[in-house]
Amino acid sequence: MCPARLSAKRHGFLGPSARSDSGENVVDRHPMIAGFVLFLLSLLPPNLASQATAQGAAGVAASPVATGDFSDRIDIGGRKLYLECRGQGSPTVILEAGAYARADVWSRDNLHPAGARTMVLPGVAAFTRVCAYDRPGTIGDVNPDLDPYGPPFFPSRSDPVPQPRTTRDKVADLHALLISPAPTSWLLTPRAA
Repeated sequence: MCPARLSAKRHGFLGPSARSDSGENVVDRHPMIAGFVLFLLSLLPPNLASQATAQGAAGVAASPVATGDFSDRIDIGGRKLYLECRGQGSPTVILEAGAYARADVWSRDNLHPAGARTMVLPGVAAFTRVCAYDRPGTIGDVNPDLDPYGPPFFPSRSDPVPQPRTTRDKVADLHALLISPAPTSWLLTPRAA
């Protein structure tokens, strides 16, 4: 067994939750997605999952953000950011889209028709909790070959703010989002543009 898979097994990430609703082993079917996330998880200390569970049990009642599939705009103190979460498990993987991309870059396929292949967000949701969010000012690409009558782009689902934004502004938004009624432990997974 590869080191990442051993580490994931040690952390409790490979088990019944590693199987899709149809019973297939998602880790084996999508080795690139699973391998990357499992590699990142292998870098975590062995007791992190149990610590996160204990923290969650000691916290307030679970919000819709922290449990079950969720997509909505979350108030971060006077304005709202769009957040989408799927799956169950800990730690929660936070997917950070690159450059000006919306959160759906992790779940919407611009190269192939819908359903032709598993995208990152649903692939990771098969074995742990995963969330992605729209930073203000982001846009979603549209492939005119797949949607010739669609819009030229999809606007951000988060409240607009003056642009350009500094890295400090973006970090402050993510921090405010993560301290809202969100998961207690998380793993940030960025994407370069």
